[in-house]
Amino acid sequence: MMDNISITEKKFVFVGESKKSCAGEALKQCLLALKDARDNNGGGSVYGFVTTGEQWRMIRYDGTSFVLSDIFQTLFGAVQKD
Repeated sequence: MMDNISITEKKFVFVGESKKSCAGEALKQCLLALKDARDNNGGGSVYGFVTTGEQWRMIRYDGTSFVLSDIFQTLFGAVQKD
């Protein structure tokens, strides 16, 4: 999934990849999508998220390097019930 968001004339590009079993595969896809998104949007930084549904990681790409956040856990309280 990819989306463009504009806030006060600043444009942000977000990319999300999800894999139920392997975050590593989602990470590869996300890195490629971030490079493509930046190349096709005239520069700036682009942001992506990789998730297994429980574990998340955020990635920023500025055209020179990829910066990955630490892995973090995020669950909604009712996720097991849903």
